[in-house]
Amino acid sequence: MRFNPKPEDDSLHHYRRKTGNGRAIDDGVDTLHLVIGRAITAWSGIEDDIFVCYLIASNPGNVAAFTAAYNTIQQPRNKIEICYAAMIFYLIDKDDLVAEWEDIYRRSISCLKIRNQIAHFLPAHIGGMEYPVLKPSIYKVSNLTEIVINNEDHKNVRLKDREDSRLTRLTISDIDGDVKHFRQLHSDLLKFTDKIRPSEGLKIAHNLDYI
Repeated sequence: MRFNPKPEDDSLHHYRRKTGNGRAIDDGVDTLHLVIGRAITAWSGIEDDIFVCYLIASNPGNVAAFTAAYNTIQQPRNKIEICYAAMIFYLIDKDDLVAEWEDIYRRSISCLKIRNQIAHFLPAHIGGMEYPVLKPSIYKVSNLTEIVINNEDHKNVRLKDREDSRLTRLTISDIDGDVKHFRQLHSDLLKFTDKIRPSEGLKIAHNLDYI
């Protein structure tokens, strides 16, 4: 029997069944996948926000054609960069908003890097940790200081991690914290678009309340 979370309570401890002595016995796999899903969908909201900023800054005559062209850009980093450039030009005489936009830009790049870790790392159990974590794939050799392969058994691969680094593992608590950062950035982007939204002309419906 699995203990389900209370709808009104976001705390991760509700996902852990307890024995009589209070020791957590849930293996944490479902909880890990839950926070991964929250992180990925929270990032998707930020991508929507970035597009709205780009739309406002560009003020295209044909929004449908503009959107179609934007959707051909595959890399999120490239979308952020073109939006950044357009917005800097749009805010050319608004120094206070430029500073705010610079901060949003830096946070967007940082959150994108975190999102990529969450999306591409693999769930794994490692010694000394009660719950599963996300680990980089074995071919991500730049994230490792040592790879030792037993020639007698090529399936036996030992990895020595860098210590004290996000590059080596993401815990459930790490990812849960990332979700909070993503949601805060989303909130700040909505406030920013309210400040730069034109009073006339381009009309944008962007008031979704992401869950």
